[in-house]
Amino acid sequence: MGIGTAQRFFAGNWQRIVSGSINRRIFGALLTVGGFSSLVRMGYAIQAVVAAALYGRSDAFEAFLIASTVPLVTMNIVGSSFNSAVIPVYVRVRDHQGRPAAQALVSGVVLVSAGILAAVVGLLALASPYFLPVLAIGFNHEKLVLTQGLFYILAPTILLKGFATNWAAILNAAERFALASAAEILVPLAAIASLLALGPVWGIYALAIGMVAGFVLQLCLLGRALAAQGVSLRPRWRGFQPPLQQVVSQYVPLAAGATIWTSSVLVDQAMAAALPRGSVAALNYGSYTVIAVTAIGTVALGTAVLPYFSSMVADADWTGLRHSLKVYTRLIIAVSVPLTLLVCAFSQQLVGLAFQRGAFSHADTVAVGHVQALFVLQVPFFALTVLYVRLIAALQSNYISVWGVTLGVVLNFVLDYALMQILGVAGIALATSLVYLVLCGFLFVMLRRRLALAEGGSPSSGPAH
Repeated sequence: MGIGTAQRFFAGNWQRIVSGSINRRIFGALLTVGGFSSLVRMGYAIQAVVAAALYGRSDAFEAFLIASTVPLVTMNIVGSSFNSAVIPVYVRVRDHQGRPAAQALVSGVVLVSAGILAAVVGLLALASPYFLPVLAIGFNHEKLVLTQGLFYILAPTILLKGFATNWAAILNAAERFALASAAEILVPLAAIASLLALGPVWGIYALAIGMVAGFVLQLCLLGRALAAQGVSLRPRWRGFQPPLQQVVSQYVPLAAGATIWTSSVLVDQAMAAALPRGSVAALNYGSYTVIAVTAIGTVALGTAVLPYFSSMVADADWTGLRHSLKVYTRLIIAVSVPLTLLVCAFSQQLVGLAFQRGAFSHADTVAVGHVQALFVLQVPFFALTVLYVRLIAALQSNYISVWGVTLGVVLNFVLDYALMQILGVAGIALATSLVYLVLCGFLFVMLRRRLALAEGGSPSSGPAH
């Protein structure tokens, strides 16, 4: 079989697997997003390995971690909120009102998001001398000054990542998942190149500069892709039309909920900073595997299902919606539980294989391995939470997510404080896993009720595992 024949054979089989029913199309999107997300996470893993070899759990690296915390969590607020607010409305407008109306919505969203993101960056820059000392409560003056300088370099990534997330959401809504997922690989690649080329001269600043450059490159690639699809990114104000009003009305509770949840991440970092030296680094190193697993699997699933859930809700296809929810709930459990147990059992060996070289010692491996083993317990619950939140967003009932997040934040603070007294920094990791367990159960119950209301049925007809 020649190369051309083999390519046609696999392409034909791929199309048969991922085309046809909604569940097959979701599965195809999941494989696409998951595959490219794997490459992206591999890039971030290599970045972490290079940084670990150069800086270990040093003061410079801990300063970078604290400086990047606020930009990263702000990006998560913008990313999850805008995606979940824009895609359901964009899909409905495009399918029922046509592409000109969808383009008008895109233009309005670009203008509104630009204003919000610019205001957020400016406010954070002004407020950073006040909140950074709180986050870095255990840092000395020299370490705090380094943290402040790194924060000013990283702050513009909020604006860049915000635009990239919005543009990727529009590509996803058009079922163009590949490029939207693959473009992020430019961020860790640029950071690695900057570390290797500029690190000996600029030290930890090279990592921050490399990340900024990577976000710029990602934005350029996504912009070209949208232009090729005939989508104009020129901000034009055509009035506060009903579709844009719906996006904003959904975005406000989502952003509020994400902001509340962000406080949990900040609390985790601040409590780790109050523990003995190296605890912040241990917490972050211990989360890398969990972040990789969730980014490749669960976030890929969340990205894949949202456009299709939105279409089924717009068409009132409740039977298909319930079937898809049941199929992917079972898939999540079947995949995530064995993976979680495997990583938990071999946590220390995985950490040693990934990081134990250069400045990263065997003692660091033991500490981080303990943290990672407790962090990874969250994976099945996190995955189900992502699935439920995407369906809640498609139903445009994001107030439910806000209630859940508020519950999670309060519980996270209490568990963080209680468990860190017993287990140190590993207690913070265990607290996060327990919070996702509770949050998953809460969203499941509320989603049963919301679907029953949408169908005019009873709660007993809700989704089942």
